[in-house]
Amino acid sequence: MSGNIPSNEIASEKPYQNIISNGNIPFIPSDVVQQILLNLEARSLFQLIFVRRDWNSLITSPNFVLRYSDRAFNSKDQLFLFMRGIGSYSEINYSLRKNNCDFSLFRVLETPYFFFCRKNELVGTSNGLICLTDGARYSYILWNPTVRRYVHLSRPLNAEILSVGFGFDRRINDFKVVCLDVRDNIFEEEDSAWVFSYTTWSWKHVVGDILSDKNQLHAPHVFIHGVLHWIGSKVENRQRHYIRTFDLADEVFGQMLLPENIGTDLISNSLWATEDSIVVSLFTTSMVWSVWVMKQYGVYESWTKIITTDNHFPLEVLHICKNNDMIIKRIDGKIVRYNPTTSMTSVPVLRESGIVCVTPHVESLYLLEKSRDVKSY
Repeated sequence: MSGNIPSNEIASEKPYQNIISNGNIPFIPSDVVQQILLNLEARSLFQLIFVRRDWNSLITSPNFVLRYSDRAFNSKDQLFLFMRGIGSYSEINYSLRKNNCDFSLFRVLETPYFFFCRKNELVGTSNGLICLTDGARYSYILWNPTVRRYVHLSRPLNAEILSVGFGFDRRINDFKVVCLDVRDNIFEEEDSAWVFSYTTWSWKHVVGDILSDKNQLHAPHVFIHGVLHWIGSKVENRQRHYIRTFDLADEVFGQMLLPENIGTDLISNSLWATEDSIVVSLFTTSMVWSVWVMKQYGVYESWTKIITTDNHFPLEVLHICKNNDMIIKRIDGKIVRYNPTTSMTSVPVLRESGIVCVTPHVESLYLLEKSRDVKSY
C-alpha cells in the first residue's frame, strides 16, 4: 500500500474548497493552498491550527498528515535526536541537531511535565514519533515533540517482555510497537510478540515459529526496510549469534545469518543501520573490535568487514555518516568522529558529557489526527 496520496484526492475535500477567498484577497484554489502548506515546516503548521478553523481541519486531517509524512520522509534535511542524561541520568534532555559535521543545535525539545518524574528509555524513533518506555517496561509512550502531543500505552496483560521494537511501515502506513515475549513450555519454546497498531489503536498477539534451542535477544533493535532486527544468540554446545527479524507488514518472524567467521568469544555486540542496510559492531575476548556491513541488504554473501582493530574500541557506535565516518562514544565518555579507512580519530564532535543516544529523526504531524487518549502539553 503506497503512502503517496494524489493531490486531487485531498483537493476534493469540500470543507477546504474555498479556504482563501474573501474581501480583497484573491481566490486561491485549495490545492494550491495545500501545496503551500505542505512546504512549511511542521512546527509552523502546528502554529497555524490555532489561527483558522478551516486550516485546523485541513492540517489535522488524516490525508494531509499522511501526505506531509511522505514529504518529510523524502526530504534531504535530516535531523538527529540527541538524548543527554543529567546527573545519574534520572533526567534526560532532548534536542534536535542538524546533520552537519558538528551536529549544530536545531532546537531544544520541550517535554511533558511527567518526564522529570520518571526515567525514560528510548525504544525507537520513526517518522516523527518517538517511542519511550519506563525502566521496567510497564508502559510505553508515543510522543511527537513537534506538535506537543503524547499518548500512554499500557503494557499487554500477562506479557513477559524480552525486548521492544518500534517502527513505521510505509507499505501499510502504520506505526507498530512490538513487544517480544518468548514463552517457555515443558518441551519447547516458541517466539511470540504483542503488537500495537497505530491504525487500529489496539494490541494483538502473534505467535511465531517453534524453536529447537534456547534463544536470547540483545537490545537495542534497528529498523530498516519495514523490518525490526535484533542480534540473537542460540545456546547449544556453543553460543552462536544471528539476527532475529520481525516484519511489521506481514507480522512474521525471520532470521538472518551473521558472518560465519565472527567467532563465539564475544563480549559485546551492537546492531545499527545505514541508509540502505545494516551494520554489526563486535568486541571479542581478544580485545579486538570489528565492524561488518551487509552491503546488499538480505544477501549473506555481501557481508564485508570494514574495521578490525585493537586500538579504538568504542563504547557505542552512535551513527555512520555519508562519508563513512563514524560517530562513536568511547569508553572515556567522549563523542568522537572516527574514519575507518585512515584509522584517524578527530577531536570530539561534542564536548558535552552524558550523551545517551543519537538517532535520525524527521518532524511530522502524527498524533494531531488522533483524539482517543492523546494528550497535549
